Amino acid sequence: MQFDFTYNTYKKLLHEFRVNNYSFQNFSEYIKSPKERVVILRHDVDRLPENSLRFALLQNQLGISGTYYFRSVKESWNVEIIKEISNLGHEIGYHYENLTCVSKKALKNGNNFTLSHLLQLGLLDFEKHLKKLRQLVTVETICMHGSPMSRYDSKDLWTIQNYADFDIIGEPYFDVDFAKVFYLTDTGRRWDGFNVSVRDKIN
Repeated sequence: MQFDFTYNTYKKLLHEFRVNNYSFQNFSEYIKSPKERVVILRHDVDRLPENSLRFALLQNQLGISGTYYFRSVKESWNVEIIKEISNLGHEIGYHYENLTCVSKKALKNGNNFTLSHLLQLGLLDFEKHLKKLRQLVTVETICMHGSPMSRYDSKDLWTIQNYADFDIIGEPYFDVDFAKVFYLTDTGRRWDGFNVSVRDKIN
């Protein structure tokens, strides 16, 4: 029986893309100069960054550049791995969840903030952690972390400010025309994960 979510199956998948004349771009490359027949490999490093490094090494061996989005939590944040993946030629981005984080902290401290106040706190938190990541590597794109247990959607930060103000050139949920790009997510180790995901959804 062939299982989809294994390292060897992933190698076969990349091979099939290549023999069928697909090229590969990381997300910032695609934003700047999109190719026609192209695959964008987006990796959200929610936890276990060691596993992401293994995929980054494989892609490097094949001459492929992917994009790795790191959260600013201990489960994801590994300075040495972030630097190593970047040095392998991959793009590093910020996997932000700031509205979720500040709302959780406010609730823990017993603060009953309005949504407007939480959004302002979320932007400050975003700026703080983006700066921290940029002290390690270049960061040009961001991608929302879904935080399914939270009532808040961190994409709402961009209802009060433009992420371009932080020198960010792209966010997949906003800057990809999904009428032209076929999107697959492996949320929950299943190819129909968008049916059960709270926020990993597209129009």
